[in-house]
Order: sequence, then structure tokens, then C-alpha cells
Amino acid sequence: MTQMSESILRQFAREKSVIITKGHGPCPVFARGDQRTRITHWLSRGSVNALEAEGILQAAPRGLTLSDDTRKRLLG
Repeated sequence: MTQMSESILRQFAREKSVIITKGHGPCPVFARGDQRTRITHWLSRGSVNALEAEGILQAAPRGLTLSDDTRKRLLG
């Protein structure tokens, strides 16, 4: 796993977080992908790319979310 803490990934799984990748610079993370709410985390592009390369993230309608396998492992 990357530098990302497993406890943070577990929080992403519980909150069904969505990472918004449009634009430049750091990527905001929203619980349930609801952009009307407060940003829960900011991830660098490098972290997002590394997580995606490892198969931890998958495409979602509004950005990236944890893959089903990762979510099951973290919450199961």
C-alpha cells in the first residue's frame, strides 16, 4: 500500500468518499461525493495516481472512489 494510512482509507470506505480529480493541483475528497458539504481531505495528485496504479481506486461518475475489493477488505 502507498504512503496513505490504512485508517484514512477505512474512513473513506465508511463515508463512501469520492475524490474529485478535475482541475489542477490537489484533489478534494467529499463524503458520498456530495460537493455541497465540507471537504474531508485533500490528496496530492501523486497520491491519487499511486492509489489508482495499485488498484485501490476505481472510476466513479463524479471522480474516483475506493474499489469494491478494497472497500470489502477495509470494512470486512
